[in-house]
Amino acid sequence: EIAIALSLVSLAVLALASPRRWRASSACLLAVLAAAAILAGWGTQLPFLPPVIVNLALMAFFGATLRSGAEPLIARFARIERGTLEPDLARYTRSLTWLWTMFFFVMAAVSIVLATWSWTAAWTWFTVVGNWVCVGVFFCGEYTYRRVHFAHYTHATPMQLLAIIRKQWRAPA
Repeated sequence: EIAIALSLVSLAVLALASPRRWRASSACLLAVLAAAAILAGWGTQLPFLPPVIVNLALMAFFGATLRSGAEPLIARFARIERGTLEPDLARYTRSLTWLWTMFFFVMAAVSIVLATWSWTAAWTWFTVVGNWVCVGVFFCGEYTYRRVHFAHYTHATPMQLLAIIRKQWRAPA
């Protein structure tokens, strides 16, 4: 039961985080395993997987940018805002990317524990409300920390930063 669930979660994360050429085959394998799980009577467990998959996919997305030679995701956002990053900000953004990676792992783990122990009401509350409240609190806490700890730098507001990033992402290459 747990092995099937972990296999489905792993394949879903692989499908979302893998290069494009592997996405179709990962998605097909995921569909076959999901069908097998339903036929084996594990279909009642499948509704518990999406929050786990989403958090693990976000974990993989952030974590993949921590590879050697890659630009950490938060550093990329900061560079879009500021241009060149000062060394202390480069270190901070790398650490912050690591913290977000671990944050999404913990959110997935909490979802798994609540689902595994059949705490359906707690699982529902956590996945529908609590998980997103935690994201907001972590985001606001980090923003406040950054404004205090790096007060010697100018900082865009979250809405300004979002506008800058959206504009940059939509700009032709």
